[in-house]
Amino acid sequence: MKPDINSFTRKAAHAVEIIISLIVLVAVIGGIPDILRYIVLYVKSTDSALSYAIFSEFIKHTLMLVVGLELVAMIINHQNESILTLVLYVIARKMLVYADNMTEILLGTLSIVLVFVVLKFFTVKSYKKSDKDGTISAGINFFDLKDLYGIDLDTKQNTLGGLIYELSKREGKEIKEGEHFEFQGCDITIAEMRAGLIERVAIEKIKTK
Repeated sequence: MKPDINSFTRKAAHAVEIIISLIVLVAVIGGIPDILRYIVLYVKSTDSALSYAIFSEFIKHTLMLVVGLELVAMIINHQNESILTLVLYVIARKMLVYADNMTEILLGTLSIVLVFVVLKFFTVKSYKKSDKDGTISAGINFFDLKDLYGIDLDTKQNTLGGLIYELSKREGKEIKEGEHFEFQGCDITIAEMRAGLIERVAIEKIKTK
């Protein structure tokens, strides 16, 4: 019964996430005409002070729409990069639109640099093979998986963990440590789970005789 409850909870949560993402996406699309209106007003304006105010509102509105898009990406992908990218745009919007003095600008700049450092030196490393056991994060997306390991796993799911849940449903297997799945010539093994979620996965190419 417990696996059924967990499966239902995951499906319900995923459905709610999709609904929220669609609502945010519709709101973002609905905000695009406002951006075009700001551009028209900016071009027609002959007063420098008014032009500055219009451009400021244009930047504020545009960055808010970008934040909305990144929010959708974060909800769908469940990746650390998506979260950090969202934080990056929020900081950029705060700094460009609301910063009134050099202290706020300096703090915003340092925050952006910190986010870039985390993205460059920490997040990507979590996707690479562990030096200890050769496993990789279940949160890796398929673009990064192909770039880092040359493995092209084409699926409707966005992450490696999502693929495993898809395969478990298709093959009637239980989600547990040590469970094996085969997909497009690859042996995929759940190496580590935490709180019912897949954390680390081992992938090996199946050798053909």
